[in-house]
Amino acid sequence: MRTLGIDGCKGGWIAVEIDDDGNGAVGVFDTVYRALINHPACDIMLIDMPIGLPDSMHPVRECDTIARKLLGKGMTSRVFDPPARRALDTSFYEDACNVSEAIIGKKISLQSFNIGPKIKELDAMLRRHRDYVGRIREAHPELAFACMNHRQALRVSKKQKAGIQGRLKVLQRHYPHAHELYNYALEATLRKDAARDDILDAMALAIMARSAPKLRSIPADPPYDAVGLPMEIVVGVY
Repeated sequence: MRTLGIDGCKGGWIAVEIDDDGNGAVGVFDTVYRALINHPACDIMLIDMPIGLPDSMHPVRECDTIARKLLGKGMTSRVFDPPARRALDTSFYEDACNVSEAIIGKKISLQSFNIGPKIKELDAMLRRHRDYVGRIREAHPELAFACMNHRQALRVSKKQKAGIQGRLKVLQRHYPHAHELYNYALEATLRKDAARDDILDAMALAIMARSAPKLRSIPADPPYDAVGLPMEIVVGVY
């Protein structure tokens, strides 16, 4: 089974593939579509980016609410609410907040606004290439680490050395070549394109997709947004 984990990064999108034999490959691509078409044989593809977006019918995504509960107290800030689709067309944060408030009843976070261009790119790609809907699925790295860590979230920040080492230790339990793949990724990519935590996040999704006996969607029966994209987050069942 071939699995793919994708995360947004400064250089575009970092993709980590693990093939049938457990060999890993890493690349940075300028568009999410290029990241996907360069890995055509992958059976499971997970991405750390919102797919189904909130709207007036679904102002709050249930998957985000469940994700916060799963991560536990003190960790809820690691899951942010994505913007309404129309807010992605604004160039200024204040305008985006006003549009969001008019559609879903609340302003958007600055974090959500800052990754708006990547959310918009993925959204446009899925609307243009409908064959990828349901094939590339939304996942959350911190939830992936928690799933692989006996359902316990890792509290030390992945920006810290201890946080990186702790996450690598979890990945190593599920994929014996985790340290090798991480070190290879550091050599194969530039830090101005992909940060260390971007690499870890993409690895976490690829490894969870490979190692989990089963993947499930939260919620179990996800609703679809106004353009037919599922509002779900995929987690591993161990």
